[in-house]
Amino acid sequence: MNKKFIIKNSYEFNQMIKNCSYSKDQNVVIYYKDNHLGYSRYGISVGSKFGHAVMRNFQKRRIRNILQSHKMGYHNSKDYIIIIRKNGMECSYDELETSILSILEKLK
Repeated sequence: MNKKFIIKNSYEFNQMIKNCSYSKDQNVVIYYKDNHLGYSRYGISVGSKFGHAVMRNFQKRRIRNILQSHKMGYHNSKDYIIIIRKNGMECSYDELETSILSILEKLK
């Protein structure tokens, strides 16, 4: 994923979590807001209480792969913060993909 499509700034993460709307299911929570950049940006977060760094990075790679493989359908100038929940750590790739895509489809 190109750097311009990624939200890394902790200030932006915190502002979105405090002030923006969200949608959730049993596996993930997605915070979203409009931006005026002409493209969507994504931030991914996995809490440290869900495992060691190898497990957290594995989950982030899975989410990035899902977003990369389906990015053509979601060009709507929004910022998204995707936070994985405890159930999301234990589910399969297909379940996680279905969960993320169903929420993004609702937000579209």
